[in-house]
Amino acid sequence: MDAGGVEINMSDNEHSVTSVWAGYARTMNGLTWRLATIDDLPAIMGLWKAKERFLGCKQDMPQLFARPTLIVMVAENEAGVIVDGLYIEATVDVTKLGCSAEGFESTLAVADDLGDWLKSLGFRMASIVVPKKLTGRMARLLEKMRFSSTERRSVYWRRFL
Repeated sequence: MDAGGVEINMSDNEHSVTSVWAGYARTMNGLTWRLATIDDLPAIMGLWKAKERFLGCKQDMPQLFARPTLIVMVAENEAGVIVDGLYIEATVDVTKLGCSAEGFESTLAVADDLGDWLKSLGFRMASIVVPKKLTGRMARLLEKMRFSSTERRSVYWRRFL
């Protein structure tokens, strides 16, 4: 299904989310958060475009109603107008098991195949956390695998659940 240039894939994702979040509403500061629906897509697109204008650049939007997006929520004001939203997207976190230089170098052989497979599943990016003391040694190889350091562009905050 296509909705304003956004591909919609009504997989089992919506059913599993709606079974858990059906009827959910939480209000704070005059905004009520609830599960988003396909009918909310025009308002969501308006928020997305406003965010791009604010940031001054295009943002890569996932398929909001398909995996690996896990949930999309919107916030309505007291007049019922959607004024904010969020989505939670599953991400890939790559972790090397061994520490040998040979093993690390040989990951070049599978990096593109794994990337193609992950992309076919809908994932948009993969992350790898590198200890600061190893960054210099690993940077060249990670760049060959098309990883780039986000230290200059973003700051990642993590919450362990």
